[in-house]
Amino acid sequence: DPKRMTLQVSRPEQNAQPCAGDGFYLSDDGGATWHTLLPHISIAPKAAYGWCDLHVTRRHLYLASSYALSSQGPQVSLLERSDDDGATWQRADHGLGEDALYLMPAIGPGDMLAMTIYHWPAHPAPAVPGTTELWTSVDAGDTWRRTSQLPGGGTFLLSSGAQSGGAWPSSQHPFYMLEQEQIPSDLYRERVLASADGQHWALLPPLPVSGVSDLRRGILQTLSVLPDGRLALWGTDPRGGVPAIEPSRYTISGFWLWLWNPASQRWQFLPSPLSVTAHEGCGLCWQAQTAVGRDGATYLYVAYLDALATSSPPGLFRVRMP
Repeated sequence: DPKRMTLQVSRPEQNAQPCAGDGFYLSDDGGATWHTLLPHISIAPKAAYGWCDLHVTRRHLYLASSYALSSQGPQVSLLERSDDDGATWQRADHGLGEDALYLMPAIGPGDMLAMTIYHWPAHPAPAVPGTTELWTSVDAGDTWRRTSQLPGGGTFLLSSGAQSGGAWPSSQHPFYMLEQEQIPSDLYRERVLASADGQHWALLPPLPVSGVSDLRRGILQTLSVLPDGRLALWGTDPRGGVPAIEPSRYTISGFWLWLWNPASQRWQFLPSPLSVTAHEGCGLCWQAQTAVGRDGATYLYVAYLDALATSSPPGLFRVRMP
């Protein structure tokens, strides 16, 4: 329901429970009026390091949160659901396991949810990696089932919005899963897998530029999935290709927007870059969201959010999608 919107205002305080001090606001009329949700009773213990993320659908509110007891401790993931606009909450992650690490699920048609889950090894060791699996729910998180095991490791699942009357996912609107997404972006080592059925996964081909390899595929950072199923991401300069020498500094000037079209199975790029300079020492420096305007066009909004950057962030930008 496009008229239902949420706003979350974070108020981090030392030795406070993650999310307990955040303010949550809900609008049922497209942002014309807002009302404050009841304060959330945080499940995370005090003095933990954590975050939470609120998402709204026609009938539910979902709150995904994660915390750790120390900066070096293992993370704990939680998913809660409210069916009465935040008056009461219940757990929506039963059966996923205590060692499951995940983010906000992708929202599908009806009460369908999907998310990738990273399972920590029973006995952590440098040579013993965990496993990543796709889990799905058809009842808003009351029950979950394991759909497939993914060939690599990652916790980010991206999907376009629910398609009325169609399969989810499908060849036109696949699931995308990210690998190597948290290393410095300008190493160009991020990889993207796609699935049209949630069971069989394949790597997207490298960008069609010079200098790419199986290790460095030309992707700087994945941004968002458009409503038509195309994947939008920052990629390398289509004229210069992937640099032959890995950089000693993490600064990039000019960001090229690439689009993967699952219908044609081809890459395309916008003819001119976003002319800003930004520090790319993080793997998740940019965040993005799509919106459909009153003119029916799709717009991509991007914002730079690296908290460790020493210079001012370049700002918030919007581009109309072809």
